[in-house]
Amino acid sequence: MRKLVISLATITALAYAPSLGNDFQAHDDTLLITKNPIAQGLTFKNISAAFTTFDPELYIPLTLLSYQIEFSLFGLSPFVFHLTSLLLHIGSAILVMLIAYRLSLDRFREPEIIAIGTGLLFALHPLNVEAVAWAAARKDALSSFFFFASLWAYLKMDSDKKWYRVAIALFGLGLLSKVSIVILPFILLCTDVLRDKTKGSLRRSVPFFGLSLLFGIVALLGKQTQFSELTLLDLALLWCKSVTFALWKFVWPSGLNIVYDQFTPITMVRAEFYLAVALVLLLLTISVLMRKKQKIVPVCITWFLICMLPTMATFWKNGIVFYASDRYSYIAMVGLCLLVMTYAAPYLQRYKAVGAVFVLIFAALTMRQALTWKDTGTTYGRAVEMNPRPILPLNNLGTYYAELGDFVTAREHYDKALALDQRIPQTLANIAKLLRKEGKRTEAAEWFERSIKMIPEERMLLEEDVVGYFFLGEYHEQNGDIEKAIGMFEAAALRAPQYPIPHVNLGIMYQKYRRLEEAKIALSAAVSIDGKLLDARYRLAAVQAETGDFTAAIENLEYVVKKDADYEQAALHLKKLKEMARGS
Repeated sequence: MRKLVISLATITALAYAPSLGNDFQAHDDTLLITKNPIAQGLTFKNISAAFTTFDPELYIPLTLLSYQIEFSLFGLSPFVFHLTSLLLHIGSAILVMLIAYRLSLDRFREPEIIAIGTGLLFALHPLNVEAVAWAAARKDALSSFFFFASLWAYLKMDSDKKWYRVAIALFGLGLLSKVSIVILPFILLCTDVLRDKTKGSLRRSVPFFGLSLLFGIVALLGKQTQFSELTLLDLALLWCKSVTFALWKFVWPSGLNIVYDQFTPITMVRAEFYLAVALVLLLLTISVLMRKKQKIVPVCITWFLICMLPTMATFWKNGIVFYASDRYSYIAMVGLCLLVMTYAAPYLQRYKAVGAVFVLIFAALTMRQALTWKDTGTTYGRAVEMNPRPILPLNNLGTYYAELGDFVTAREHYDKALALDQRIPQTLANIAKLLRKEGKRTEAAEWFERSIKMIPEERMLLEEDVVGYFFLGEYHEQNGDIEKAIGMFEAAALRAPQYPIPHVNLGIMYQKYRRLEEAKIALSAAVSIDGKLLDARYRLAAVQAETGDFTAAIENLEYVVKKDADYEQAALHLKKLKEMARGS
């Protein structure tokens, strides 16, 4: 087995070697790593923030902790961040091989062939490249590693009961990396069925289900908007399409890219959905029919389907519907790998050269796919080529070039996106921002007006949707129309009352023009929405002090200073207020 482990690790490392030269991506790498102060440095403040905040949607403290360690030791080195992800993938592949060996031992004739075949297919399949070659997907690679480690420990429990507690602990670490592995307890039950160890299985799984429930509740707090924008039928249909897509790409891994947006109506009358539903029903029927004769079939199909359930949390984001993400099939495809290798093992035993050829083919495909993650331009350029209606990739490429200072190329991409759909508020707002950077304030205002008018009424407003109101407010203020300027900030707070920033900005405007009571109401609203927003508390304290409410002002400033000892202005004002309070 040691030779198999070394071989698997070496082949995987060689296949993914090109990914070590990749840069950070503008897509989420900036949000989570390069422009995320929480990820930059292993300090008590950052560690505390990692365990008390979302990212902004997911609770991933252990993932953020891994970023903090890397930054502290090596700074923002893309090589190091990608190397860590690769090592996690190699570790997961080894664990998958060991799991496959334990599940096939004493049940099939070629357990070693099944094990190494399953491990290699998982390690080298191009569908897994996204989870490895994209630094922001660390949460998927890390949580999956703990998923497999927990399952492996659970299987070792047969020989030593102490592994049961180890399995629970590893599962907890995985959930702290990313909550999408909440499905592990169901996989444990599946493996018990395959091993004929169903007696006491439910009792053994209770702690695992308890952890899943706890972290599932936490996860829902960060995903409320996503689930509120799609009906249960929408989610079910998109899940069936996602399952079909993952199954097809497992068989034929071409055309993979970062974005798979759903731009057609979600309805059963469309073939893309009713055929997907039919396929899922067919898989379930096969599972039922073969549950006694070939238990490996229903177990592997169930593994695949259950592990695809977390994709439901990714279907809606920032006003756009997606039907798939490569990284969400990372754990699910193990079920398919094990199923394929169980039936292919006898043939691979006789025709080893065929297996070697497949290893070379998949290694080459993985190398090529890893290079598509070279940098933002390459990744989104491929997405434009692969998508039949690439509005989002074009929009994101435009933003990428705008940040590089190439305004001409940025505008070209924005215009191409608008040629596909004139009603995309994000693209309209991005053009406005571009014009603003070029000093064309009047034109920018016109584009911001257009972006506001195109915000869909049928969906919940996003925080970024109201950015146009802020720019228009500044524009009118600079032109001397103060009432119209304040009106824009009032409109933003009215349209997006669930977000704190519109209330903060409105409070600042009220305070600037001495409408202090209104400023206090607006800033209090921001603090009630997000009590941890220190700038909102600081500004509220300033207004409270101006209106003579020193007690409340001191309380808010004390909170700010307690949470951020480096907030010098708050500390200075707190000192002055306390002196004034003592003097009075």
